[in-house]
Amino acid sequence: MRLLFINLLFLFSLSASADRILYGYDSSGNRTSAIKEIVYSRSQDVDSVHSRQSYRDSLSLARITIYPNPTRGDLRIEITGVNDFEHSSITIYGLNGAVLYLKDQAEALNELDITSWTEGIYLMVIRINGESTTWKIIKE
Repeated sequence: MRLLFINLLFLFSLSASADRILYGYDSSGNRTSAIKEIVYSRSQDVDSVHSRQSYRDSLSLARITIYPNPTRGDLRIEITGVNDFEHSSITIYGLNGAVLYLKDQAEALNELDITSWTEGIYLMVIRINGESTTWKIIKE
């Protein structure tokens, strides 16, 4: 687990631009995430929560949307295309590997308040029915 976390941390540190496509790899070098499609979008409505950056990822039949990222505290994770959330989870790690947030059963709409967290980069892993995807969350 620690080696996987270090590999993911290294992978994300190579990413200088937020609109690049990133894939997760295991310690053997195998890509662990399903076909990954990240779409950079910005709404024209400045007052909207979507006026900041929104990202999407396809994981099997599930479609995951995370916004705003970067965030000042309110983070939303929308998961569509999933009927059974029994085998799903959301975990957020600090860069030191500590688990800062764990939700054993994700829902269609997951709202997190990370206002009290320090500014920086966090890693979020979403698992749905045996598959996982990893995200870099930026707290401003």
